[in-house]
Amino acid sequence: PKSLVRAGAISALGRYKNPAYRSLFLSALNDSSYSIAGNALTALSEIDSTAALENAKSFSRQHVKGDLSDAVTDVLFKYSGENDFDSLAKRFNDLPFGTEKFMVLQPFVGYLKRVKNTDNFKKGVDMIVSFRDTIPSGYRQQTDPYINGMILNGLASSKQSKGLTDQAEYVRSKLPSRPKAPVTVFIPADLQKYAGEYNIGTETVKVVVKDNKSLFLNIPEQPEMELTPVSKDKFGIKFMDNYSVSFNENDKGEVTDFILKSPEGEAKGVKK
Repeated sequence: PKSLVRAGAISALGRYKNPAYRSLFLSALNDSSYSIAGNALTALSEIDSTAALENAKSFSRQHVKGDLSDAVTDVLFKYSGENDFDSLAKRFNDLPFGTEKFMVLQPFVGYLKRVKNTDNFKKGVDMIVSFRDTIPSGYRQQTDPYINGMILNGLASSKQSKGLTDQAEYVRSKLPSRPKAPVTVFIPADLQKYAGEYNIGTETVKVVVKDNKSLFLNIPEQPEMELTPVSKDKFGIKFMDNYSVSFNENDKGEVTDFILKSPEGEAKGVKK
């Protein structure tokens, strides 16, 4: 009888990604509870992205709130095509300054990763940079590492990996310049020993090696973070001051865990 319980049940069923539940999810979209409708839209997107996008566009023309509003935003940015750039860019740009706009940064940059039109891509990047630069200076120490290190640098890395060098360089031109640090050279074998899956509490994160020369930390539902060597077994996170990852080894020289340090504290990742 409780709507939040039904919403939770729909969310759980959605994780099966079973097409047999499609009609259930479609029916639940019409529920008066924003939690039920929002979870139904998210679940539908996993098995029928076309139907989910059509419904998200319909909801976007209405005044929806809560979980449904969040689901609409996620589906729009996740599945819309290049032709939808103007409407999505306007959706992001028209959001009032504050937490809601900050939370939409990641879905928006996920969409920009798929944008091939360079002019549109630059417009989108400029919107993110404008938002970053309007944040009051007193908060920038907390927001800049995320926007520069995870959002913009992650976007640049994604474009570079797709061979879109001009777009990658445009993003990098918007990042703060910093003095060049001495280059630390690791042979591929040195980097590979850090690679693998690690448990931070109940969450699994991955450390991966790319091009035999770069190490990246992947946390679920977060942009990819590039690790930069500082000393033996210790790495900084690119464009994220006061963040570091230190790996620990056993007597056999095998990596057993890492410590992720941030201004908020420390988190331990145990290698699986």
